[in-house]
Amino acid sequence: MSNRQVAQLSPTQQVALGLLKGVNMVYDVITLPLYTALQAPWKHWQDSRQIFARPIIPENPHSPWARKQPCSLGKLENIQTMDQLFRVAIEEYPDHPAMGTREVFGEEEETQSDGKVFKKLILGDYKWITFKEMNEKIELVGRGLMSLGIRPRENIVILADTRQEWMLTAQACLRLNIPVVTLYATLGEEGILHGINETEAQFLVTSQDLLDKLSKLAGRMPCLRTVIYMESPAMKVKPHSIENIKMHPFSQLEMLGNSADKNLKGETPTADDIAIIMYTSGSTGVPKGVMISQGNIVATTKGFYTIVPFV
Repeated sequence: MSNRQVAQLSPTQQVALGLLKGVNMVYDVITLPLYTALQAPWKHWQDSRQIFARPIIPENPHSPWARKQPCSLGKLENIQTMDQLFRVAIEEYPDHPAMGTREVFGEEEETQSDGKVFKKLILGDYKWITFKEMNEKIELVGRGLMSLGIRPRENIVILADTRQEWMLTAQACLRLNIPVVTLYATLGEEGILHGINETEAQFLVTSQDLLDKLSKLAGRMPCLRTVIYMESPAMKVKPHSIENIKMHPFSQLEMLGNSADKNLKGETPTADDIAIIMYTSGSTGVPKGVMISQGNIVATTKGFYTIVPFV
């Protein structure tokens, strides 16, 4: 309270206020040693003065910085590729849940307070697969892809929203040293066309609801030969064919992989091999492809591990 406000109080109120201030001061004096011992502010002061990183080239102001004290990476120490990284997860957590999906029963329209209408999915309960089961699916999907003709170092495009089949395809390709080209499902026709043609991809994985957008580009994708589409339960009609392109439902991949030659294997990737060519959203012009190596992704994972160990 300001002095003016105190002056406006009655004598009795001023006495009461003085007593409260006195009690508060006594409480502070009594509890200060206890709080000081518990909170140990000198430790926080010491920690704040620690140096955790230094420039690699001290004289260069533009030098990258590196951690001062090396930390143990445990089982990730010698990991160089995404395949090796995922196999560590399988070894450590074979029976733990890896991915969960929910069955889509239908859609309903929900009107908001502002009058806008949104579509709301009616979903079932989660169905989980373990890391061991996921690994088996990855093996089958990988052999299925190779039985269709794709080979290591040949780009494959994934044009779809994130879903279980997306991750299975990506992990299978990373294991076989097949670079994954990712395109946003929200890209316009010209952006999709640019990404497919620039990477000279012969194979593309997409969702059934995006096939109409893809069919409009027929005849303008000279390299594309095969499209694998992830089925949509809501779309009962068989998709139309696209000129000069072979069409395969994703559900056949595991069956193809199961019947394929067991010796049909890819190529063991190295840290320097390209893992992903990630295209931007194209909001400021033509989408741009960012090349990310196996080592880039693993290095990022190791960086997170030094902060939050997860294996």
